[in-house]
Amino acid sequence: MGRILKSLSFSVTVSVLILGLFLNPQVWAVDDVQKILSSLHHSNQYEIRLGKIAKKKSISRKVQEYAENLIKDHISSDSQIEEFSKRNQIALFDPSTEGFLNYFKAADERRIVIELSRKTDVDFEKAFAEDMIYISRLDKIRLENAENCLKPGTGLTIVINNLKTVENQLQQARNLTQ
Repeated sequence: MGRILKSLSFSVTVSVLILGLFLNPQVWAVDDVQKILSSLHHSNQYEIRLGKIAKKKSISRKVQEYAENLIKDHISSDSQIEEFSKRNQIALFDPSTEGFLNYFKAADERRIVIELSRKTDVDFEKAFAEDMIYISRLDKIRLENAENCLKPGTGLTIVINNLKTVENQLQQARNLTQ
C-alpha cells in the first residue's frame, strides 16, 4: 500500500510540474522555434518507442491498431519536423535533463516505460491506454501553447497538423479504456 501511495504521489507531483512547464508562456518564446521543434521531435521519438512496445505486448487487435497508427503518425510528424528543420537550417537537440522541471519530465518518461515493460496482457493494455491519455493531454497543451507562440512560416503548420493528430490520438486512447 505504501508503495502505491508513493508512486501515486510521485506521479501527481510530476504531473503538476510538467503542466507548469508547458503552461508557462516564457518557456516557449516566439523566437524559440528550435526549442519547440526539438521538443516535438523528442515527443515523436518517445511515442514511437511506446507504440513499438505496445505492438509487442498487446493482445487485442484494437490496441495493436492504435499502436500501429501511433507509430505511423509520429514517424510522419517527425519527418515533417526533420525536413522543415533541415530546409531552414535549424539544428534539433536532445532534451535537457538539467534543471528541476526537465529532470522530472525525463524521470516521468522513464517511469512510464519501466512500468509498461513490467505489465502483461490486459494489465498492460489498460496501463498503456491510460498513459497515452496522459501523454496526449500533455502534448495537446504543449502544441496549443506553441501554436500561440509561432508565426506563419516558422513551423506553425507543423504544429497545427500535430495538434489535430494528437486530438485524434487522445480520443482513440479514451476509446481503448471503454
